[in-house]
Amino acid sequence: MKVLHILAHASPDRLYGGPNSVAATQAEGLIARGHEVLLVAGSEGFEPGTENIGDIPAALFRSRRVVGRSYAYRLTPGMSAYVRRIARGFDVAHIHLARDLTTLPIALKMPIPLVVQPHGMLSSRSSSLHLLVDQLLTANAVARASAVVALNDAELAELEARYKIRSGFVLPNPVRAGSGSRGSADGPQTVLFLARLHERKRPTLFVEAALDLAAEGARMRFIVAGPDEGQGALLDTLIASAGATVERIGSVDAGDVARTMALADLYVLPAINEPFGLTLLEAVSNGTPVVADHTSSLGRELAALNLGRVFDGTRAGLTAAIRSALADERLISTARDRGNELVQARWGIDHASSQLEKIYESVVKV
Repeated sequence: MKVLHILAHASPDRLYGGPNSVAATQAEGLIARGHEVLLVAGSEGFEPGTENIGDIPAALFRSRRVVGRSYAYRLTPGMSAYVRRIARGFDVAHIHLARDLTTLPIALKMPIPLVVQPHGMLSSRSSSLHLLVDQLLTANAVARASAVVALNDAELAELEARYKIRSGFVLPNPVRAGSGSRGSADGPQTVLFLARLHERKRPTLFVEAALDLAAEGARMRFIVAGPDEGQGALLDTLIASAGATVERIGSVDAGDVARTMALADLYVLPAINEPFGLTLLEAVSNGTPVVADHTSSLGRELAALNLGRVFDGTRAGLTAAIRSALADERLISTARDRGNELVQARWGIDHASSQLEKIYESVVKV
């Protein structure tokens, strides 16, 4: 099968998080199963003339910021015309859809069977701008799709309540197998935050918990990694008061994420209402246990498998969860010895690729 994957923004450091990672991982899985895949994306950070992202054939178009930090307000000149020109040479198009200036116009004019995957990005918003975009563009784009792919049952139910959907499927995000290589046990325990520095991800709460643990005399090292989406200056102020306890290292390229996760003793994602939380799986697949907010359904699943802990959303709760997790030898050994196995069984690339094949086949036959 010939599959066209379309993404608003791709960059080596996965500037806008999950959709970039998921699109690449899905493409890799489909290629491994013998399908022909082309990833078309707005991009920045790649060398001019780049025709592959890893082993994935790609057509990349320069992404230009119009206003603000969000990828929603970026233009990708020439990308829509290119897709219209080549689309009929493919069996199905898979668009990683958001309320943005790139994917919505392409979805509205797609001439072949269409699958859209919103990655939690079409959740209900109350602003007049979002409501207008939904009325004029989003609703029509979703209605044109032969299938809509949701992260979980909750997202699918919300989408079905708000949009006209022909056929809905639940498909958790896939994760690559871990490297199997753990970092050195020497030195203080390392606690990692690796995500976009956005208010919803709550990196400041992570640093505040680090300050509390340092005040207790805990021998720990805290690392903040990820591109700045508005919280950088505030974090720098907090980190300055923490001294050597917390280090901010900036963005981490996609190829270095596994190694960074493996070097940590604990991964923390304090985000509220995280649509999925792929980094939680990336951590566990590399042998690192996790702490997540109690609103994370994936965090709760991992906690049930004794691969992580959830906390109550408060500063004190996060501080206690980090302290408890790092003292729990059973938790640490389960993540180290069985984390990758358990993650691959539920969220591995091959399983996800098999499910995608079935979805594509169902829409191509229509």
